[in-house]
Amino acid sequence: MAANCVAVIYVLGMEPINLKIKEYKIKNNYTGAENLDFKSDDAAKKINNYVKSATGSKIKNIVSKSSLKNATALLVNSMSFTGVWEKIFGGFHTYENSFYKDGERVQRNFLHAYHAYQTYAWDYRFSVVILNYKNPEYRFAIFYPRQKYGLKKVLEKMDAARFQKLLGAAKRRLVNTYIPKIDVKTKVLLKDILPKLGITDLFDGSADLSEIADELKITNGVHKARIQINEEGTVAAPKFSSVRIPNEESDEDPVDYYTKCPFLFALVRENHPVLMGVYHG
Repeated sequence: MAANCVAVIYVLGMEPINLKIKEYKIKNNYTGAENLDFKSDDAAKKINNYVKSATGSKIKNIVSKSSLKNATALLVNSMSFTGVWEKIFGGFHTYENSFYKDGERVQRNFLHAYHAYQTYAWDYRFSVVILNYKNPEYRFAIFYPRQKYGLKKVLEKMDAARFQKLLGAAKRRLVNTYIPKIDVKTKVLLKDILPKLGITDLFDGSADLSEIADELKITNGVHKARIQINEEGTVAAPKFSSVRIPNEESDEDPVDYYTKCPFLFALVRENHPVLMGVYHG
């Protein structure tokens, strides 16, 4: 089990790929660089097939023919991850439970690990459960707001330091864990998002991209992702399952960790986020 990262650079037409692009490819671990006629009928199909194959069919149709109309170069990055839980959620009982989406109660399919040791931390904003995979390099962290419906407010205070502090403070605790099964798909136009994060020069022509190629300008970018959480583990790219996992005897009272409102989640590798998202229900 591991994250599979692949990347390729497509360059317009049949002109030889210049030295700068070749050097950029090597420096940034791109797996390929090739020429492509973006105006051809097959260009979008070829790119989409590449991404589909690289992500195990989890991401499809990332570009369209119209989106390539005036393109001169295209950088494509893709990552796929399949993780198997260290302790698999099983199925003695299967049923739905309530989740509160935008303040409205809806029924969702939940996973339940009863009376099981997990890695747990909390502060006055979040309580955090970290689920382990069989590969110890990766873990799945859930940041649940301590104030009901309070995710938006506490996310405004979240930063890298707090993220690392919570993960670093997590200790082994007995937990009753209730989490919804997740299947989230997103597609974001980066031109709409990055300026709000302070990255303003990338799309206005003032960014220095000469390391890649001379006179290169970026007009837009797209981010498309999918993550699934189920009984077996995580795929990044209708039942409630309940199981008691045998543990050594303990007089410790378990923490009830019931995620019934929106929360932040993160796939982490050695406590650094590989993928982050918000589950709204």
